Amino acid sequence: MKTLTKKQTKKLSLKEKQIQLLKTDVKKWNRYVSFCRNINNNWQADLQDCDFRYAVLRNCDFQYANLQNCDFRNCDFRGANLQNSDLQNCDFRGANLQNSDLQNCDLQNSNLRFTDFRGADLRNSNLQNSILRNSILQNCDFQYANLQYSDLRYSDLQNCDLQNCVLRDADFRFTNLQNCDLQGADFDYSCLPLWCGSLTMITDEKQRKQIAYHFLSLIKYGEEITDKEKEIFEKVKDYANDFHLADDCGKF
Repeated sequence: MKTLTKKQTKKLSLKEKQIQLLKTDVKKWNRYVSFCRNINNNWQADLQDCDFRYAVLRNCDFQYANLQNCDFRNCDFRGANLQNSDLQNCDFRGANLQNSDLQNCDLQNSNLRFTDFRGADLRNSNLQNSILRNSILQNCDFQYANLQYSDLRYSDLQNCDLQNCVLRDADFRFTNLQNCDLQGADFDYSCLPLWCGSLTMITDEKQRKQIAYHFLSLIKYGEEITDKEKEIFEKVKDYANDFHLADDCGKF
């Protein structure tokens, strides 16, 4: 990026100067952030509505920053610290966020398609209504994150920790869930994939009863039920009737 002259820099607003610094020297930006916080513990960078396309922001300190409505397409965020930042309505398509820290971030309504999140920390983050289609999410930590209504179609979630996540109404069609830990997660009304990519996901008893209830419903309402299936139905129905929504759906 072309560096501005001192005369040109003087004419810039504070926000424009901050953006210029970010795009030209991340190390200086991090020192600037540290200096501002030493003066005021509550200091936050306000960079909403900015265009950062193709910027190299490795190891950048964006903690507590207001980054709403920013365009981060094809940015390099590897190792960046985005804890507690406001990233609502951002466009991250094609960005690289490997090993970044996104704990407690607000990513509601953001476009995260084709984004590389491998090894990222997303604990307690809010991803409601976000689009994560075709994203690489291997080895991410999503504990206690909110992924309600998120679109995860065709994404790769191998070896992710999704314990205690809110996954209600999330779309997991064609998603790779191999070795994902879903214990304690709420996936009511979501769409789980029925292919080999979900065979090794780790579940808890509550979730298994939920899946067992749906399995027995296939037998109950199926046609040409075999004697073996009838036997399975009788053996499993008490277990399936412990499904947490069985009273609403009707016990067997």
